[in-house]
Amino acid sequence: MITYKNEIVEMPITFTSLINEKKLSELNELFNQRIDEGWELEAHTYLSSQSGSTNVMFITFKTAGEAKSKFEYKTEAVGMPTKWTRIIDEKELTLFDELFSEYMTEGWKLATHTFLSAGGGQPNVMLVTFNKAKHEEEQG
Repeated sequence: MITYKNEIVEMPITFTSLINEKKLSELNELFNQRIDEGWELEAHTYLSSQSGSTNVMFITFKTAGEAKSKFEYKTEAVGMPTKWTRIIDEKELTLFDELFSEYMTEGWKLATHTFLSAGGGQPNVMLVTFNKAKHEEEQG
């Protein structure tokens, strides 16, 4: 039986600070900590307050009971167009195809992604999370 666990993580209110390495590192650390506890990342969704007072990441983890597979996670923030009239085009799709292919050659697979809308003319971001199985010697 699969069990789900949901968590909320506060995100920076100033959107440009959202894509900094510290926040990505914190998210990766959380994902890997939950994996060590026996959970697997299922999805994440960014929720932005219209007033700009609070932004959060809604994260869902799952476990498949006795499954012993352990993963490690890596999250990337990919800049997106700022204009709503052209959110994504072939150029951006190619960028994602290349990013996904690059990670696949290194043994990573796509776990989930979330579009983060900045508003106010600030850059938008696609938060992309990959995972790969840890080697037996790393699983301890």
